[in-house]
Amino acid sequence: MIFGGSFDPVHLGHTAMLTAAMEAVGSAHVVVVPAYQSPHKPDHPAAPAHHRLAMLRLALADVPGVSICEDEINSGRAVYTYDTLQRIRAANPGRRIALLIGLDQLAALHRWYRGADIAREVQVLMVPRAGAANAGNESAVWQEVQRHWPPEVLERLRAGRLAVDVPGISSTDIRRRMASGHPMTGLVHPAVEQYIFMHQLYAAGSY
Repeated sequence: MIFGGSFDPVHLGHTAMLTAAMEAVGSAHVVVVPAYQSPHKPDHPAAPAHHRLAMLRLALADVPGVSICEDEINSGRAVYTYDTLQRIRAANPGRRIALLIGLDQLAALHRWYRGADIAREVQVLMVPRAGAANAGNESAVWQEVQRHWPPEVLERLRAGRLAVDVPGISSTDIRRRMASGHPMTGLVHPAVEQYIFMHQLYAAGSY
């Protein structure tokens, strides 16, 4: 299973998503791929790549079965998910590859570079967020998704929805809280929280 993202910063929703998905599909190993910069977002991440990678290592240190692929970070540029998947598949011939994504990514999958090939060539898994508001949002996302995919692909995407819930935590909300001077206790791993304060990340005007 592959799980990519900016992780800006990595939070407890990310780790809950990983562990819930691993349990749901019986996967013993997940490869986490932090992006240097997302090709789908025009702005650079708020925190530099080396800080995001360091926080990811702290957050995942006690999560069994998880490894970090640093290829995109080390490339120093935006890398398409399709290209990363191709490299991982080539390095693991014969192994089934699944891609774990969030609800917001599912809504945008049709705009990804070679998104249709991703949907057909690997199993796309999606973990919904808990809460009534998120349930309404998910319903709207599926209505949008079905406008962009043929029935056979839509069926594969629906089959990849995992019947588990994870906390509705957002990296964007955490950055806003930090910029406003609000605490983030309970939203990120304690070691990540300490790292953010130590390096003064996400404070108003830091970047």
